[in-house]
Amino acid sequence: MTLAAVSPAVNRRSHPRSAVIWRGRFATEVTVHECVVLNVSAGGACVRTTFPPDIGEIGRLTIDRVGDFDAEIVWVGTDKKGLGVRFHDTPTDVQRTFLLH
Repeated sequence: MTLAAVSPAVNRRSHPRSAVIWRGRFATEVTVHECVVLNVSAGGACVRTTFPPDIGEIGRLTIDRVGDFDAEIVWVGTDKKGLGVRFHDTPTDVQRTFLLH
């Protein structure tokens, strides 16, 4: 039996992702943390940071030279340094922001 037969990968993403390495910050009401954006789509981003976030935490992801995005943490890696955020803006608005920069 193959691993794929036991645990098939499911891609639940609605938007294609682009691999990037961009500096940024994730800010909540009380803190600001430096981060690196590893990939991005019209719906969200994968971010690497050193702060231990909580799923459901709301904040603002600022991507240098691109812009600011209100976002929610939707998953946290087992190492507590990788996380996924879902943008609150519409995919059309996110795409427009990227096209303008």
